[in-house]
Amino acid sequence: MIEQFITSIEAMNQISKFKSVLSTKGGYVTLSNTSGKDFVLGLESFIQIFQDIRENISEFSPIQNYVEREWRDSGSEYFNDSAANTMSTVQTKPLFTTLSKINSIANNVVSSYNDNNFIISEEYIDKTIQYLKDLLDLYSPSESQSIPLNSNYDLIESDNNLRRIIFKSFIYCLRVFKEEILMQGYTFKQSRIEDRSYTGIMLPKYFGNENLIGVFDELQSADTLQSSNTPRFMYENFKILDNDFSYFTNQWTETVVRGRKLNLVNYNEYLSAVSSGNLKIIKEEGIFKLIKITTGKFYNKNVIFFGAPGTGKSHEVKEILKGVSPEDFQRITFHPEYDYTSFVGGYKPVTVFNETKQENEIQYNFQPEIFTNMYIKAWQETSKQFYLIIEEINRGNCAEIFGDIFQLLDRNPEYSITPSGNLQKHLEKTLGNGHDGFKNGKMTMPENLTILATMNTSDQSLFPMDSAFKRRWDWEYVSILNPVNEDDSSSKSFGFIVMINENEGFRWIDFMQQVNKHIATPYIGMDKCLGNYFIKPDTANRIQIRSFVHKVIFYLWNDVFKDEENEIFDKEITYHSFFPVETNGIREIRKILELLNVTVNNYSHNGQEQGQKETEVEQIDEQQD
Repeated sequence: MIEQFITSIEAMNQISKFKSVLSTKGGYVTLSNTSGKDFVLGLESFIQIFQDIRENISEFSPIQNYVEREWRDSGSEYFNDSAANTMSTVQTKPLFTTLSKINSIANNVVSSYNDNNFIISEEYIDKTIQYLKDLLDLYSPSESQSIPLNSNYDLIESDNNLRRIIFKSFIYCLRVFKEEILMQGYTFKQSRIEDRSYTGIMLPKYFGNENLIGVFDELQSADTLQSSNTPRFMYENFKILDNDFSYFTNQWTETVVRGRKLNLVNYNEYLSAVSSGNLKIIKEEGIFKLIKITTGKFYNKNVIFFGAPGTGKSHEVKEILKGVSPEDFQRITFHPEYDYTSFVGGYKPVTVFNETKQENEIQYNFQPEIFTNMYIKAWQETSKQFYLIIEEINRGNCAEIFGDIFQLLDRNPEYSITPSGNLQKHLEKTLGNGHDGFKNGKMTMPENLTILATMNTSDQSLFPMDSAFKRRWDWEYVSILNPVNEDDSSSKSFGFIVMINENEGFRWIDFMQQVNKHIATPYIGMDKCLGNYFIKPDTANRIQIRSFVHKVIFYLWNDVFKDEENEIFDKEITYHSFFPVETNGIREIRKILELLNVTVNNYSHNGQEQGQKETEVEQIDEQQD
């Protein structure tokens, strides 16, 4: 669709005095005037323009043939998109021709295009709006509108005017944040509006040498804040840097126009820096919204996913990380040999080339490990969310592994800790002693570093966790699921088939549910139950009988029922009784299936269940008899 649009618009450019080009990335259209100057509007802006035309079609229908004054006045009055509104005033014809080209492509009338005509009807405009929406869906969300993955947000302010929402957001920040944060890096510039002088306040890091605020000696009026009949500042004074007569610029565009720095993209970067990534202006259905981002359910938390073996705890974590860049998360597995040095860091031998001796030599340097690296990364990029994943957390000695950083899990800035000397030196080198992540020689957990862990409850005795450690985590139980049919999306395990031989098999879900009834008793407990994904099938959802014996039967015999009274295994039987699997194993499994009342079906034809269907037919015939 993108290629077709580009080809069509190039064809119309050949007979047009004005060029229009769609970007292959980002979803922007570049407009050129006859002097060769370029201007940029996003596809979102064009959707808004056509929606404005549709809502005011009685005003636009009479001006399908281009008349500059009429199109300039209509665009100025009816276009709600601030950049389009400005464009209709200063670059009326390039905007008109681009709208006409888009309209022609959407309605498949490219061959009849000319620079002075724009076909306007409800049918045409509706089709164009839908076409642009479909086109926009092919692009990633624009920077000015995207919201971080796994995010929720609270609405603070909204407005259909870009200038007003930016002004409202600045006043909001002035109330919420310290002035030194809001105005960090400001400079002054002596400026003029016609014959009137004022002092401009600039933030060069975000807006170059353009004035963000104008400071005057006295109260201003709407007339004194404009030049050439164009308002330069918002008509509402406020106090900043001890200046009572300060006015906020209204020279904003939604996208980059002619290299202007006062645009929404740059302003959102400024908002992100001021608010540590929590504030952003987005646009939804033509309305600009100042939002406070709450970065997902597990933001600023330590969470342990626990449950019986095979319930899909790692899958739960995988779903949370879906779409997260690999650079923004790290995964480790705890085990009995894992320690503080492996997790946080420590002195280790490193081979270094000695320039003087012209030979390699061994030196001992502090080597940061996964926790320290993620800690530093999160503090260096506070606008992003980072994840540290710990698989099988209870298979390691948590008290030893976390060591002196244990109290960081409180996530309370008042409980900052003093790390070991070696770690202190590394943090001072990488972050600096004045950094929030290492202030006055102390560490504080960054809010944007989430720790997610998994724990198999059947193994919790391997390294018991003390209560002080446990209470510093949120706990999410991952339960065993019982899907009722193939359409039940709660779990894919309904379709898993354990094949006894080439033709016969039984449903894994049937076996799992029935055997769990024998496990979930007071003297054994739910911790030992089989989860939906305790055993994994092949790509055809088949589980081979040898795999079933080696994994499921062995677990039931060795870890669940070995020392317990049970009905599953005969008293005389041993695990060795299941071998050879093809003879003895199948015989013993059939006994267990009969005990559990699990049906064996015929799956000989492309996995289709035959036995059960034949039984159902026989039952129907019997009823009819």
